[in-house]
Amino acid sequence: MTERVCFVIMPYGGGDENRRKHYLGVYQSIIKPAAAAAGFATKRSDIAGQPGSITKDIIEDLARAEVVIADLSEGNPNVLFELGIRHALRKSGTIHIVNKQEHIPFDVRQYRAVEYSVDLSELGTSVAEIASAIGKRLEQPARSDNPVHDTLPELPMNVLAQGSEDQSENIKRLQERLEALSTENDQLKGALGDLEADPLAQSERDLDALFDEADGIMQTTGENVLLHLNNALQQGGKDALVAKLREVIKSPYLTESDLAAINNLCAELDLDAHRLAVLNEARRRFPESKIFLKHYTQVLLLSPSPDRKAQGQRVSEEFFGVEKTDDGISVGHPERITEVDELFPLFDHYVRIDRPLWALELITAAEPVVGAVPLLLRNKARALAKLRRFDEAEGVFKEAISQSPDDDTLFAFYSDFLDDSGRYEEAYEQIEHALSLDPQDGTRYINVAIQILNRGYCRAEGGNIRQIAPRKARMKAAAPFLIGAVQKASTNNRLQDVISIFVREHMIEEAQALARGETPKGDFDYASFDRITGTNVDSHDSRAQQEDPGDA
Repeated sequence: MTERVCFVIMPYGGGDENRRKHYLGVYQSIIKPAAAAAGFATKRSDIAGQPGSITKDIIEDLARAEVVIADLSEGNPNVLFELGIRHALRKSGTIHIVNKQEHIPFDVRQYRAVEYSVDLSELGTSVAEIASAIGKRLEQPARSDNPVHDTLPELPMNVLAQGSEDQSENIKRLQERLEALSTENDQLKGALGDLEADPLAQSERDLDALFDEADGIMQTTGENVLLHLNNALQQGGKDALVAKLREVIKSPYLTESDLAAINNLCAELDLDAHRLAVLNEARRRFPESKIFLKHYTQVLLLSPSPDRKAQGQRVSEEFFGVEKTDDGISVGHPERITEVDELFPLFDHYVRIDRPLWALELITAAEPVVGAVPLLLRNKARALAKLRRFDEAEGVFKEAISQSPDDDTLFAFYSDFLDDSGRYEEAYEQIEHALSLDPQDGTRYINVAIQILNRGYCRAEGGNIRQIAPRKARMKAAAPFLIGAVQKASTNNRLQDVISIFVREHMIEEAQALARGETPKGDFDYASFDRITGTNVDSHDSRAQQEDPGDA
């Protein structure tokens, strides 16, 4: 039986003995056990060359390994170079990890990275989270996990598995591009010849002016544009970035991948209006891109403007050939569905406007094309639940869970279904489980808090589920999850949501503490929170004593 291999790319510490030991410890104590737990043997190459130096063996390992774990700590140039090669070779199967004390490099910040800790008390959690990430990635092999395949979806999923017909097609495409470049080169040569033949014209084009023009072009190419945007964000915040964005988006030298990266940056910063402007320009330049169509309709359909919602619905329906009938809808172009998530903006819109039958028929049209994958099944179950076909919905949910037992979003949807069915205790148990599967997702903390506030179910100190009636007691149990949501959040929107909940519950001092960037103090009930996160309740008591020494 062939051994399944997980190739590891990570910093090695170079000549620094302490750093070398540190990363060897990360490999031996975290990465290797995590891969083993997921059924993989690990392999890494301890060849420390100069940035850009890479051997044939490493390239082959990057191409052949079913899974690659990339430790992005320190922003090591060799690691990032090797990661770029992996992204080009494989659509999926790459796990990003990073030391929780460090920031993720800008170029891959929009893709989830598992944060690990070298603290002894947290090693088990780090190993479990990386192993879980490997499992999730393997469950969705057709889903891209990198910017290369997100931007160029026509690339093969696995270069090594590409058939001869695909290779011929790619060669043909490359030949066409080469011919176009050759023609452009001949035109440039002709222009230069005219310039040399005319001394007056040559003298009019001052050498400094030519260099100024070249410098200007270089500053408006994709790599520099992204660097300028990132610098503006770091130095002046969102306002500075928006001002710079208005300037650079007009550059004619931006590629499809450049515009995709700018779109992702706007999405990360919740700049929806500016993101829509970027996507408008992206669709104008690259009208055949399904990636830009998906994001464009998603922004429109989530807009508070009724006109924009209607526009998003119209654009998406025209692309998939959706026609309204007396009984529901028909999908005229199901062959255009290559990934399930391409349908989600329109699917979610149909659910929000209370058209669950349309949503179900949209998903049903996709099933023969993409198969009964968990991502499709969980949304089919949502539509069935909205139609109050509860028995069918529960059966589909259970089928999806059997295929994808580590999908936290699936369990969150299942919790919603149970809540709608009046099975509140089970709903609480499932949303708890969703959080335990992805404790880095701030949204899951909010989900648990809202379930406690709405239905009153939570954990007693003994671990059993109980129901509490007084609103104040519910808020005491929900508060740790709300605070946890803020600590895990990547944007200010989550903070504002949590502050509004504290204000609504008349906990003004706690809301003010959050607004100041402080952790609120209070007599909170940590029984549920500790059970899910593995925190010892005594740690809360000792922290409170350190923060509030009282009258001593």
